Amino acid sequence: MLISIHIPKCAGSSVLNALAQSYRMRLLKDYPWKNVDPAKVDPTVQCIHGHFPAAKYKNFPNARFVTWMRHPVDRLQSHYIYWKYRSKASTPARIKMLDEDWSFERFCMDDWTHNLCHRLMTGATFEFVGLVERIKNDWPIFHNRYIAGGPDVSTAKATLPKTNRAVKPKFAISPELRSKIEQRHDKDMELFHLIKQNRPH
Repeated sequence: MLISIHIPKCAGSSVLNALAQSYRMRLLKDYPWKNVDPAKVDPTVQCIHGHFPAAKYKNFPNARFVTWMRHPVDRLQSHYIYWKYRSKASTPARIKMLDEDWSFERFCMDDWTHNLCHRLMTGATFEFVGLVERIKNDWPIFHNRYIAGGPDVSTAKATLPKTNRAVKPKFAISPELRSKIEQRHDKDMELFHLIKQNRPH
């Protein structure tokens, strides 16, 4: 069973499209609005992808965990822009953000965004963690291991599709604010640098 964690704004929608080409009906999308119960997952499912903590499926037999990351500050900026200008999600956190007209700094300091990558990845051992910054090098590895190995190999494309791009340009982040965000998201920063340095896959 391939368990693919979709960390927001880390190429997750593109990865989902690629997985769908290969796994088709054997792919289960697990997002908060779907209320997926792990105990009721159909036995024909071979891949689960979505926004969920790894711990949710840690007891699945032969589970293989994979995900993608990017620099935490860049991820937060992309997440903020997406929520503010494009997303239609009606999650409590986004509704509060829009109602209160949060600044980027306020968004980064919120408990919901705090060390989000670390929280989603805690509870499992990952056999692959790709980096968005190195996607040209990491995508062929991911494709060969997990896409080409899917049940419908003939339909799987080797080129990573591009989806969910931000509709607003990025804004400048002062060195002071960047440092403050990195300190706030210390566990995400540690995780990012560990993966970047060790390249476990």
